[in-house]
Amino acid sequence: MVMLIRREINPAVITPFREVERLFEKALGELLPATFTPSYVVPANLFETKEAVVLLMEVPALVNESLEINLEGFTLTVKGELKPFVEEEILRTYFQEIPYGAFVRTFTLPVEVEPETIKAEVKNGILYLYMPKPVQTRARRIPVTIA
Repeated sequence: MVMLIRREINPAVITPFREVERLFEKALGELLPATFTPSYVVPANLFETKEAVVLLMEVPALVNESLEINLEGFTLTVKGELKPFVEEEILRTYFQEIPYGAFVRTFTLPVEVEPETIKAEVKNGILYLYMPKPVQTRARRIPVTIA
């Protein structure tokens, strides 16, 4: 026999991992800093081509003004906030699978890139970050002469 239990849930508090968060809070108690808030891990792909390092990151429902991208040396940091979409006041939430909230992802780039020529664009919910490599670090074929 399956029994459904209706719970009143505040939609501003519910997250996909709330039960896990609750268990961590209970287990770790006062070891967690007061400012600890688990964040959403945004899926990303980071790859290298002959001429650039490219980052693709899912950012659906992203408010462009909330996106911040920083490059310091070989460390790339992407911060943002995914806002919940609410048209009217919610009476009850039955489940929530679309995550929202603040996120931070930090990547160590495999090679040097030219910060002045980086291009960033959000298209169809995907952040596309094109980071060209300096000309001197790009792989190139060296001709060999036979003497």
